[in-house]
Amino acid sequence: MNRTHDFPPVSLPFLPGNSLVDPTKKRFHLSQSLVYDKGYALKNQPQFKIGGGKVELSKIEPAEIQCLDKEFASLQFILLKESYFVKFSDVGRCEDPGFIPAHVALDKKVLHFKGYFTEEIIDSPVESERVRYLDIFYYLVDDSVAMSEPQQENSGITQGKFLTRQRLPLGQGDRLLSWKNLNTAMDLIVYSKKVRLYWCDAFTREWLTSEGIEVNSNEASPGDRYIVSRNQPERNYVSPSEVDSLHKFLTLDRVVLRFYATWDERDQLYGEVRKVIFETQSRFVI
Repeated sequence: MNRTHDFPPVSLPFLPGNSLVDPTKKRFHLSQSLVYDKGYALKNQPQFKIGGGKVELSKIEPAEIQCLDKEFASLQFILLKESYFVKFSDVGRCEDPGFIPAHVALDKKVLHFKGYFTEEIIDSPVESERVRYLDIFYYLVDDSVAMSEPQQENSGITQGKFLTRQRLPLGQGDRLLSWKNLNTAMDLIVYSKKVRLYWCDAFTREWLTSEGIEVNSNEASPGDRYIVSRNQPERNYVSPSEVDSLHKFLTLDRVVLRFYATWDERDQLYGEVRKVIFETQSRFVI
């Protein structure tokens, strides 16, 4: 007769020579402890040990959960506000949406402004100052600013990237530019240059308004005197000619002189009388 005895497990002290290798354990990879939820890294509690076996966690028993549910249902919070009673059963309707990190909610959201600044021109007989236009882009995800100057044909000056994407200091202190400091019809100091913001797009106006900022109306951009003068046609002073070729061309166009004649060659051998027509037409080159 075989008899089995249940002996309590006995662990050996952790001393040299007492470490035993369990041959049944073959999986020694680490359990995943980090997960991504809506683009945000969250910590996850591992459920399995290294080498196998579950991790013992302190969990709430089902009886405790039922007890908490009963206490939770018995509680009722009533808030009196503007003659409206908000009960605890209505709180679920007013719950905030799931947490979305800022780098996900504000990704690819850019505020677009247009501005200009004037620079003094020395020793020029044509202009005393020049107006240079800028496109200002404010990236909400990291509060950085980038500026570029639109290309202008035959301008003769270096245009394109004006300010690389960076955090812009505000004044002489340690403060940095924020979207709360931006609006149309205002002056913005960019490294000792005064840039006038005169325009913003529809998305920028709508987003700033949703954040409680009263956006000013767009302003008209000033014209550059030199560019305006270049767009005007040049005046050519030409002395009148005694012979008006254009008038002759318009009045004598398709006017042909035709003459009828005879060519008598009867005094020659085998000669005869021929009828010919002469036509003359004046041609003018303008």
